[in-house]
Amino acid sequence: LTEEVADVMSEREAGIGGAVRPTRSIDQSIRRLVKSGIDIDQIYFALAEQQVEFVFTAHPTQATRRSLLKKQAVVRSNLLRIQHGEKMNRFEKMASVDMMLAAIEESWRTDEIRRSRPTPQSEARV
Repeated sequence: LTEEVADVMSEREAGIGGAVRPTRSIDQSIRRLVKSGIDIDQIYFALAEQQVEFVFTAHPTQATRRSLLKKQAVVRSNLLRIQHGEKMNRFEKMASVDMMLAAIEESWRTDEIRRSRPTPQSEARV
């Protein structure tokens, strides 16, 4: 959840000319390095020395129950509203905080473990 909020915040900052937006493209990353004055051979040798080890884990949405995902979405959206979003008066901010607190409290009470196997129909629901 924290990573998702941080991603949204960095995208907003990059959009208004603030921070340099992180890239997930190797091509763009290498171009930035070259543009910053790093020699292409130095980049090549650094990359040639890398080792990759695969780690297979469940995707976060597969490991988290749908009910918890919905509660996390409430926290995320209200946190973004308060931190960087809309102009809100004191009462609207208090309401957003109350919604986040309620979602967090409900999360503590949500059983994270399924007691029975889900059906394909229940998995398909959004």
